[in-house]
Amino acid sequence: MDMANISYQVLICYVAAAALVPATLSLALEFGAAKGKAVGIGHTPVALHAVGLLLWCPLSHVIGRRPVA
Repeated sequence: MDMANISYQVLICYVAAAALVPATLSLALEFGAAKGKAVGIGHTPVALHAVGLLLWCPLSHVIGRRPVA
C-alpha cells in the first residue's frame, strides 16, 4: 500500500508540473505578460525534472542506497 501511495504522489507531482504547459500562451494573453516569460515559467519545472533524473539516478548508483534504520 505504501508503494501505491508513493507512486500516486509522484504521478501527481509530474502532472501538476506539466499542467500549465498547454495553457501558457492563453494565460500570458489574459494577464498581459510577455509570451517568452510565460513559456519559460511554464516549461522550467518540466526541464528541471528531466535534469534532476539525469543527475540523481546515476548519483544514487555511484554512492549507493543506504538503508534507513
